[in-house]
Amino acid sequence: MGDIKVFIDSNIILKHLNGTLDLAPLRAKHNLYTNSVVLSEVLYVYLKAKSGLKSYQLKAKPKEITKRKKELEELFLFFEAFIVLDITEETNKIALDIVIQNGLLPNDALILATCILNGITHLLSFDDDFTSPCKKENIELSSSIDELSF
Repeated sequence: MGDIKVFIDSNIILKHLNGTLDLAPLRAKHNLYTNSVVLSEVLYVYLKAKSGLKSYQLKAKPKEITKRKKELEELFLFFEAFIVLDITEETNKIALDIVIQNGLLPNDALILATCILNGITHLLSFDDDFTSPCKKENIELSSSIDELSF
């Protein structure tokens, strides 16, 4: 595997899962990283899409979730292709600073803080809210596998 560390955001994983983007070539060359925030976002969007329910409706119907046990387990297994990094107390502190200084939403700040603490130099995301904070932290933000400069 290459020395470049690439963090994969939830929107990229969702595109991979719906077949509009293929992470396999990137995974063949580099270790791919993520965290539990991304796992949670992917599971949540997946559940909403599969159930056809809005957030508040899904929360009120736990059977819509539990009946998808096998699908959720398979989705969880997909995350074995990634190195899932921990969110620590230090991650939380850095994320709070990022929220305050850059106006990023908390989940995005946790993603960026995870990158900072783990020496990740590339973030693959369609979320352009990362643009300015990534520049400040010397993290290359890409929205396409082809854009990655390695």
